[in-house]
Amino acid sequence: TQKNFRLAISYHQQAQDSEKEEERLDRLKKAKASYEDILSNFWVKNRKEVLFYLGNCLYSLGEYEEATKVLKKFENKYADDYFAPWVVIKLASSYEQSRNYKEAIKSYQKFLEKYPESSLAPQVLLGLARCQQLQGDKDKALKTYEELLSRYPLSEKRSMAETQIQRIKTEKSR
Repeated sequence: TQKNFRLAISYHQQAQDSEKEEERLDRLKKAKASYEDILSNFWVKNRKEVLFYLGNCLYSLGEYEEATKVLKKFENKYADDYFAPWVVIKLASSYEQSRNYKEAIKSYQKFLEKYPESSLAPQVLLGLARCQQLQGDKDKALKTYEELLSRYPLSEKRSMAETQIQRIKTEKSR
């Protein structure tokens, strides 16, 4: 099983490194099949890692509903794990990609409550504001973008937030 896991990780890594889209998708599909095979046919100590990588793999393949199921399973079983913050973000992104902005917002907010000091917080605030904006709640989005600027003035996400603030203010003044 450890050999199978290393093979799956290898496919996954090759997919990340591939510049050709067809090759990338082929490697991701092989990784997905390997992860699923491990989960269904073997008892593994590192089940959480397999779930984590499978969720990421499904997300990369654009299989957002399946990714959501796997990531939710991880979140429910391993809420305090090292990988948990990344799982919550990927879960929020999966919901967002599926246009389920309400659930994406819940996941982004959950992340901010659970990991307020995380270096990933600016990225999460940006995702939260984007979903609020896509749901049509421009006032909340504006507040969230402004929170990003006030809490993280040196963040690389700053310019994106400033652009969106200007866009919202311009739309509101029409």
